[in-house]
Amino acid sequence: MENMGLSHVRRNQDKLKIIFSIQSSGDPVRNFDFNLQIHSLRGYLESKSLTDVVEIVVERMSSISVEEQMTMAAESSVYITAAGGGAMTAMFLPPGGSLIVFYNDQGSNWKQGRPYNPALLDWDYFNSATYLHTSWMPISEMNDEGKLDLLNKMVGSEIERWLDDVRS
Repeated sequence: MENMGLSHVRRNQDKLKIIFSIQSSGDPVRNFDFNLQIHSLRGYLESKSLTDVVEIVVERMSSISVEEQMTMAAESSVYITAAGGGAMTAMFLPPGGSLIVFYNDQGSNWKQGRPYNPALLDWDYFNSATYLHTSWMPISEMNDEGKLDLLNKMVGSEIERWLDDVRS
């Protein structure tokens, strides 16, 4: 970030930012608008009276510059995306940042005419990025009511963690 002339330290903000990186892949299996997840999370935040302290940002990262992507990530607390190249912007999250990655658990790589285990290339990087809190959610269940509730609770927990840091 310093090589790009940007600060790598999380900036003071009026609200915590949750970024949904939408349509982050050319692969239709991983190309989402996250409308259901965004709607569900907004309802959850309203029910917990957190809308005054949290802002949801929805962005198609490929439509903005690399510098803008880096700055957005550095200023966010939670980053939600699909696995793949579009998830790489998450490497610019601040220390302690939360990353929620939806991954293809069904397999879309083909070998000898049938699908085999999904390519999990992001796993090695993000599971080793100890400055992040990384969580993985399967794409096949991302619209299930129980998984939407789980996503909301995960984000809620991360918001509380950030707020505890700010308060102390």
